[in-house]
Amino acid sequence: MAFQADIDLSSSPFSDATYYVADEPGSHTTSQFYQPFISEPPRIQLGDYDSGWLTVVVGSLQLVNRPSDSRHPFSGANYSALIANPMTAIPVTFRHNGRPIFEGSAILNQFNTDFLRFQIEAKVQKTNLLRLIVAETSSQSEVIGVGDNGSGKVRITTQSLHPFSAGEQAFFTGMSIVGEELEYNPSNTDTQYTITAVTDTTFDIDFNISDIAFENPSKGDYTFTFGTNFTTDRTFSISESVESIVSIQEGVTVSVASEVVLSVETSNQLPNTYDVRVGDTVSISEGSVVDVTGLNAYDIGSASATDTQLPFAFGQVDLQTPVIVLNTAKTEVGNPNLQVSSASVEDDGQAETLNTGQSYDFYTVPSGEIPRLTLNSGSVAGEASVSGRTIHFDTSNGDRTAYDFFGWLSNQLGYGYDTTDASNADDDNRQVSIYVTTQIRMLDFADQVARGLNMQFWLDDINDEIYLIDRGNTPGTADLTLEDYEIINSQIYLPPPLSGLVSQREYNIASGAGTAANAFKLLKINRGIRIANIDTGRDQNITTFSPSIELASEVLDAIKDIKIRPRVELTIKGIDLDTLPGARIDFNSQTLGATGYLMVRKRTWDFAAETTTFCGDSVITPLLI
Repeated sequence: MAFQADIDLSSSPFSDATYYVADEPGSHTTSQFYQPFISEPPRIQLGDYDSGWLTVVVGSLQLVNRPSDSRHPFSGANYSALIANPMTAIPVTFRHNGRPIFEGSAILNQFNTDFLRFQIEAKVQKTNLLRLIVAETSSQSEVIGVGDNGSGKVRITTQSLHPFSAGEQAFFTGMSIVGEELEYNPSNTDTQYTITAVTDTTFDIDFNISDIAFENPSKGDYTFTFGTNFTTDRTFSISESVESIVSIQEGVTVSVASEVVLSVETSNQLPNTYDVRVGDTVSISEGSVVDVTGLNAYDIGSASATDTQLPFAFGQVDLQTPVIVLNTAKTEVGNPNLQVSSASVEDDGQAETLNTGQSYDFYTVPSGEIPRLTLNSGSVAGEASVSGRTIHFDTSNGDRTAYDFFGWLSNQLGYGYDTTDASNADDDNRQVSIYVTTQIRMLDFADQVARGLNMQFWLDDINDEIYLIDRGNTPGTADLTLEDYEIINSQIYLPPPLSGLVSQREYNIASGAGTAANAFKLLKINRGIRIANIDTGRDQNITTFSPSIELASEVLDAIKDIKIRPRVELTIKGIDLDTLPGARIDFNSQTLGATGYLMVRKRTWDFAAETTTFCGDSVITPLLI
C-alpha cells in the first residue's frame, strides 16, 4: 500500500514546482508518477483527549538525501535553499493510495548524508485574533514605485520626501501596483512590514520582492475599432514602465475611470500631456498613437507609539477594560466590534452618551476610518470601559453561544461549517462572554475556547470544512463496531486523580456616588467556582468563557464527566480514513475483559505497519465470557 506526499516548492525561498514522492517504486495516481524517495513512512497522530483543536500532535516525514538527483525535491538550488532556511514551513499533501488524507506543513528538523527528516505541523494559518488600528498620529506618504532593493527585498519609492524611519512598521492601503500582496489587512499583523533602510524618497521593507506578482493590465499593443469603449478602471505605475502603444481608430471614445495622463506622440491631435479626470471622455482621431500611463497614488502609513490592536470581543461584554483611547481629546475609544446601537462607554463605571452618527463598528466603518465609539458628553476623565453586544457572525442570534463563535471562525477561515456532532452548541448553557487584549493566533485562541466549553473542532483542509464536536455528545448508534479478533492491540488508561475543577473570572463593577467623599470608581473583583470530584489528587483550572458563575458551573460539570472516564486505545490492521473525530466505536475485547464504547478523540496512522489506532474517553463494563 502506497504512502504518497505532494511537496509544494513553488514559494520562497524555493522557486520551483510541486514534487511527488512515495514510499515504494511504481507509485502513481491517475495524473502523477511518484518517485520512491520516502525512506520511512510516517506515523501521524491527530488530536488528543483534552485538546480543543484536534490538529497534528505527532508526525514526521523522512526522505532519502539525494542532493545531486534532479528528480529529488531537494537537490541543487532547492537543497541549498532548504539548508539555508531550515525553519521554512513547506506545504505538503499526504495521500494513501492516491486518496488525499491530510494537508499540512513540513519543517526540517534533522538531516545527515543519508536522510532528511521533517516534522509535520498543521497547515500554516497566519491570521491573528486582534486587529491593528491606526491612531491619528500616524504618518502618510504617496508612493509611486515598488521594486527590488538589490538584495531581494522590496524597495518603496515615494513621490516626495517621506517621514519614515528604520524600525517603524509600515502598512499599505489602496494598493494597485501589486494586487493584494502588500495590502493592509486589519485582522493580520503580517501585513505590517518593518522598515529596514531609508533614503529621502525610498525605504526598504522586510518583504521578499519574489513574493510579489506584478500585474500590468496595459502591457502590449491594442487596436480598437470604431465604436469601442476603452475604459481605464485602474491607475498605472510609472515605475513599472507601462507605456503601451494604443492605436485608436476614428470615432472611438476613451472613458477614464481613474486619473491618468495621456501622452500624445503625434504633433497635432492633443497637447503633449492631457489630464483626464474621472468621468471625462476624450475622442481621438484615427491614427493617433497614445501612451497610457499614470501616477499610482496610494497611501502608506507608519505605526506610531500610540497605535495598537483593538481588543477582541464576542458575546455580551460588560464593563470591560482596558479600552483604547484613540485621540488626545479622549472623546473617541476603539470599538472592539460592538454593535453601535447597543454599545456604551463608561467613565469610571458611569455611562457616557454616545454620538451614534459618528460611531462605527467593523461592519459600518467608512473606508479609511477607524472603528470607534464617539462620546457625545465630554471626554473620558477616569478609567474607560465598554459594554455591549458584539456583531460578528449571527446578528439575529446575538453572537451568544459556542455555535456562533465557531461559525464566526469558519467565516474567518473561509471554510464550511458542520455541527452534526455538536447539536447542543447553541444551547443557553454554552453562552460565551469573551474580551481579549493580548495578541494570539486565531486558531490557538479557538483551541482555548473549545477547551473551556467542553467542545472540540478539527479542520478538514482537503475540503475546506470545520467540524465542531460536543464532547458530551454520544451518538445513538456506533459508527464502527470492533470485535476481539479485529483488535490487534488494546490498552485502558485511567486519568490521574482529579480533586476538582476550578474556574475564576475577573468581573468589573461600578461603585461610588460621584461625591468628593465617595467618587465614582471601577472596581475589579475575582469570582470563582469549584466543582468537587474526590478528596485527593489535584485541582485543575479551566477558563470557561461563560458569562456567569451559574453557566460556568454547568460547563465544569460537563467537563468533569468526560475527564474522569477511562481512556481506551484500540489498534486495528489497515489505514482507516473514514472513522472521524467525534465518532462512536463500540467494542468487545476479551483481552481487556471489557465491552463498551469509546468516543474518538485522537487517531494515529502508522503507515509503515499499516495500522490505525483510535483513542478516546470511554464507557465500559466487564465482559462476561
